[in-house]
Amino acid sequence: MALLAVVGIYFLPKGVVKKAGGEQAVRDQMAGKSSTPTDTAQHSDTHTDEPQHEETPLSESEMKYLASLRKRYQQAKPNQKAQFADSLAKRFALNNQFDSAAVYTGQLASHAPNAANFIKAGDAMFDAAGFALKADKIAYWTEHSRQMYQQALEADKNNLDAKAKLAMTYVDTDNPMQAIGMLREVVSADPKNETAIYNLGLLSMRSNQYEKAIGRFEELLKINPKHLKATYFLAMSYKQAGKKEKAIEFFNKVKQLDKDPAVQESVDENLAELQAL
Repeated sequence: MALLAVVGIYFLPKGVVKKAGGEQAVRDQMAGKSSTPTDTAQHSDTHTDEPQHEETPLSESEMKYLASLRKRYQQAKPNQKAQFADSLAKRFALNNQFDSAAVYTGQLASHAPNAANFIKAGDAMFDAAGFALKADKIAYWTEHSRQMYQQALEADKNNLDAKAKLAMTYVDTDNPMQAIGMLREVVSADPKNETAIYNLGLLSMRSNQYEKAIGRFEELLKINPKHLKATYFLAMSYKQAGKKEKAIEFFNKVKQLDKDPAVQESVDENLAELQAL
């Protein structure tokens, strides 16, 4: 599902990030004060005002398990809370409950504040934005992820992956060039930084510069031939550039790299479109 989260991020509505609640909203959420988005497993179903596919409904047995795990988290001693928050986050992610996974990964970072956990929280929140269907929720989680990546850099100013990920939270703000500038700084410091090269490729796609995107993704695959997301978007770039045979070649590589049914379905749809040309 991580690949499809990125596909969602790629198609984020323009200009929504700047509407987020800012630093106070982040502090409130981490303190448990915010009422939306909430830990969805507290309810018997997913959000009733949104399509069911945004978060997968939980079975009764899974809800009971999560309720038990949450109770243990609430009753845990301070030095144990990080462990239970991490367990909850992983379980929610496994159930495609991305809002809840983001909330508890944020709690993990709150209980065990270090660069690795701040990045983990930022990633979970960015994924939640990728799967969100409403502009305000996309903005909400993107802003939260930005705050987490900023804290990761405060904890480790030399963490180039954190900087490359932080850059992407500025793409749909009033200053999108800030994102490109930050990514170029990362590549300048580390020419083989996979996160920065990948994100530069993604931004080239967003601006319809498919030949430039192809170059970025090909460069990345020379460094890491099994990079799933780069393989997928290289195929997409070839498709958009009108290079049918190369697109088919790399979509088939995606099918080999990821057996997730949703990914397979997405690839098959693209292959069918290409073969009909």
